[in-house]
Amino acid sequence: MTYETVIDEALSHVPELRAMDTSHFLDEDPPLTYVVFGSLLIPVLENALNSGDLKVILRICAFLEEASVSARHDGMLEALIQVEIGEWLGGTSLEEQVSSWLGPETKRVCGYVPGLATQRLALREQRKKQRISYRVLAWWKKLTGSKSRHAD
Repeated sequence: MTYETVIDEALSHVPELRAMDTSHFLDEDPPLTYVVFGSLLIPVLENALNSGDLKVILRICAFLEEASVSARHDGMLEALIQVEIGEWLGGTSLEEQVSSWLGPETKRVCGYVPGLATQRLALREQRKKQRISYRVLAWWKKLTGSKSRHAD
């Protein structure tokens, strides 16, 4: 597998990608590889993780592992995986669900650090709660007994 063939390989390994509206991504010459990964492959993986569709999860993770092994000899493929999969993996709330299915080479290419995404999400939530607007709104809700969710 190479950077030039990765989209064709993805479509053959993960037929669910064809079910999505892919025409505007795949009709380009060459296909918009980063966009296909970020806007098609990752959402299909997230849907599978959220619905517990192990068959799709395993197919996508096997494809990513095969691509990651191939990336040892293809810097452009390695960069694609690092950017699209690695950055997603470093900030997803689905980290715990997906990490056990990712292969060792995928984790290596992505620079995966167990628990990093979970820590980042917890820190973001903590910072949000420290903002004055969040605290004022929480105080107002407590005062008025309101259950409205307009904090941000």
